[in-house]
Amino acid sequence: MLRLAVHQATTSKWGFEEAALEYARLGIPAIGVDRRKLAEIGEEKAGDLLEHVGLGVSSITAVGGFTGSDGRSYKLSVQDALGVIRWAGEVKAHCIIVNTGSRARHTFNHARRIVRDALRELIPAAVEAGVTIALEPMHPAAAGDVTFLTTLEETLEILSAVDHPRAKLVLDLFHCSGFLKEVDRLGELVPAIALVQVADAAQGSDRVPIRCRVDGENALVKEVLATLVSHGYQGFLEMEWEGSGLEPDQYPQVLQQAKDLFAVLVSKTEARSFLAE
Repeated sequence: MLRLAVHQATTSKWGFEEAALEYARLGIPAIGVDRRKLAEIGEEKAGDLLEHVGLGVSSITAVGGFTGSDGRSYKLSVQDALGVIRWAGEVKAHCIIVNTGSRARHTFNHARRIVRDALRELIPAAVEAGVTIALEPMHPAAAGDVTFLTTLEETLEILSAVDHPRAKLVLDLFHCSGFLKEVDRLGELVPAIALVQVADAAQGSDRVPIRCRVDGENALVKEVLATLVSHGYQGFLEMEWEGSGLEPDQYPQVLQQAKDLFAVLVSKTEARSFLAE
């Protein structure tokens, strides 16, 4: 069945503890964990808190940087990811999001080989932990030093080469907005999707898109989800909206909006029902 989650970016001014308590109080069943927030509280305390309030973990953002663009060596990046995988297994997280790092000074082919090698090193630990590692392609204007994967095709090529059920992709409706216009192709992706993140894209300054909330009447989003569901997607719909422009006293209203949107999007799970609306 489809499951609701909200990423911590949506309530970015709340610390980990406040977010976990409020998500649980307001009926949000799962949280997308931001590692920066996690570091503030520590893994042990965070794990105990999640268990206490009964909050699931849809994703953990993020591991990676394997290309060295963030100043770390390949070895350190892999070791860091292995530590996150261990904790993810303890809290029964659904997936860990992987941001590759930029191409840096590597050729594109070499950068892809680095990422393939890293995923292959991580997969045994992911299998043992029961966690999926998920590559996230990004909009070119937003990728920066975070990743060199800016198309679904590039991402799928790496996943095809790795060829393991514990290595999948994140379909972020914000980053993939251009591709989503080709809705008929989305059904082919379902076996490769670990997580669907739901957000809209508005045009910002300097042509850089801005992540924003989704209108419940957004026909494209409804059609996309209808296509995914009709082809078997039954995972998390993780609402990841830009929360930095809001004040914390507005967050309960935003979380209610996330719940309302989720109810609208899954009110009919048959593709034909979505599309008939």
